[in-house]
Amino acid sequence: MITALIFSAFGFITPTKAQTAIPNVPGPFTSPQRPLTRLNRFNRLAQYSPTNAPILRVGSRGPAVRSVQAFLQNQGLYRGAVDGIYGPQTAAAVRAFQQRYASLSNDGVIGQNTWRVIIDTVS
Repeated sequence: MITALIFSAFGFITPTKAQTAIPNVPGPFTSPQRPLTRLNRFNRLAQYSPTNAPILRVGSRGPAVRSVQAFLQNQGLYRGAVDGIYGPQTAAAVRAFQQRYASLSNDGVIGQNTWRVIIDTVS
């Protein structure tokens, strides 16, 4: 395995052409244990399934809310702080997301059906 690294003027490590040309070779930019997927990028959405995810509504707080806020922000629907507090802005973003899917109730609450669509969207 070629592990040559180039250090830029700013001290950043960048892969050489040889490293990027060899697919699936573990190195400082990849992790064989946990490949980067869309699901991994949204904090901890991977830990939820529609059946075990908490129902989220205005007043909910915590890491599940933070993950959903990051997801909605990536979808271009949420512009507020990713702070883990389910407030009116988060509810409005959830309603906008729900409007995209005829199978979802447009109520601003993240229940089983909305979780299913969110998880399907990122996986």
